[in-house]
Amino acid sequence: MNKDTSLNTTLLDNDYVLVTYDMTSKILAIIWKGKLSSNQYRHTYIKSLEFTEDHKVDGFMVDVSNQKRISKADKKWFDEQVLPNAKTVGLKKACVVYDGNIFKEYFLTRVSKRTKKYTMPFKYFKSRRMAMEWLIEGEK
Repeated sequence: MNKDTSLNTTLLDNDYVLVTYDMTSKILAIIWKGKLSSNQYRHTYIKSLEFTEDHKVDGFMVDVSNQKRISKADKKWFDEQVLPNAKTVGLKKACVVYDGNIFKEYFLTRVSKRTKKYTMPFKYFKSRRMAMEWLIEGEK
């Protein structure tokens, strides 16, 4: 974990993901960069949730615009492990930025339905700016 001179902390930065935390807005951002293995996918979410346990994180923004396809097993793991644990560690809101891909939208619609079970607001957007505005300011 690296701290830069701003109020941002970089948790992970490699060839498949960038994970940052903004201390001012209390938002953790996961930006997928491309192809990744199942272990890399799970490790990223595990590290992000561990960070959330120890720090005040109000919102998650996940950018899947450049993420390649993930396996059914990883989607199931996300549903069974990440979603319930995100609420347990105090996450208040989550959103996803995507490129408009119909297959990603199908998965996001499914995630949106599942987050209702945990009473956690969830939306998806086509730009990071709009996603961050929603996380910080809420509904307009």
